[in-house]
Amino acid sequence: MKMESRLSRQSNLELLRIISILFVLIVHFDFGTFGVPVHADLLNSKSTAIVKCLIECFAIIGVNAFVLISGYFGVKIKINSVMNLLFQCFFYSVILYIVLWILGFVDFNAKRMLQKFLFVTESNWFISCYLGLLVFSPMVNNFIDSVKRRKLELFIISIFLFQSYFGYLRFACAGFWHGYSILSFIIIYCIGRYIRLYGSDVRFFLNKKISDFLVYVFFISLNFFAVLFFLFYTNQPLMKLYDYNNPLLIIASVYFFLFFLKLKIPQNKCINMVAISTLAVLLFHSQAEIGVYYKSILHYAFDNYATFQFFLVAIGLLLLIYIVVFLIDQIRIWMQKKLFEYILPPINNLMSKLKL
Repeated sequence: MKMESRLSRQSNLELLRIISILFVLIVHFDFGTFGVPVHADLLNSKSTAIVKCLIECFAIIGVNAFVLISGYFGVKIKINSVMNLLFQCFFYSVILYIVLWILGFVDFNAKRMLQKFLFVTESNWFISCYLGLLVFSPMVNNFIDSVKRRKLELFIISIFLFQSYFGYLRFACAGFWHGYSILSFIIIYCIGRYIRLYGSDVRFFLNKKISDFLVYVFFISLNFFAVLFFLFYTNQPLMKLYDYNNPLLIIASVYFFLFFLKLKIPQNKCINMVAISTLAVLLFHSQAEIGVYYKSILHYAFDNYATFQFFLVAIGLLLLIYIVVFLIDQIRIWMQKKLFEYILPPINNLMSKLKL
């Protein structure tokens, strides 16, 4: 039976939204800072290389989980939501760059400024895919809402298998591009919509008594053991195992999502408020000008502190970034509110006249 009622903010999924973004930060703290361990690293510190891979495997599902949340609640083109997304991108790219330049943290570069203004920097792949998802959402939603359950299941399974073989195993279809693509986002979005429409009892052929979290751990473990095999017995790590369109990681992210979906958490204003700034955290820390500083801190801690102390520094830095961005985001929210009071009414009037 389809669930037609509009869902309000659910603290269990808002908590998942926070954890998903923290997972993204962890991935950037891990391989994004120290690189991918290779066979030669085992000679220096076998345990360090294994722990790095383990952390990466468990945290790499952050982006997929974030898209599943979007699919569950549904993405719809509304002028307010589009303007909100664009202003956040503008604030944490252009305005942030100008502030860093004024404070003397970066040298002004006109080309770099233009790239940030057009959202074409190397760190904006997620926003590009998400904007694409926003553009195609009316067609995707209309298709999902108009077909019967069995046809939707057949579509999701078919396109999932197609991506798994041609887009992942063979990489014969470049449009999937390791999961960094609008096509991969749409597949995961459709899975999220399916769960929303037909309930959280979807087990994908598994026994209902098996915990969703254990299934997540199982598929991540399978991927981790594959990572260890290539790490120990080849000269090159198999980077495909960390791709967002890795079938094992997609399945793991679905069950991680289902675990939080079924988690009984009463409405929590604190969680819901903190979750509002998750996209801001992603945009802020992804800027190359910011990455230079947190990566240098991590490298210094890794080179000069014991393992336990390093992890304390890394966790502290992780939380510090979130707290700082949350506070900065209050300024962004205030500016956005004041700005939108002037620009949204005429835009909405124009849209209504054009019947868009």
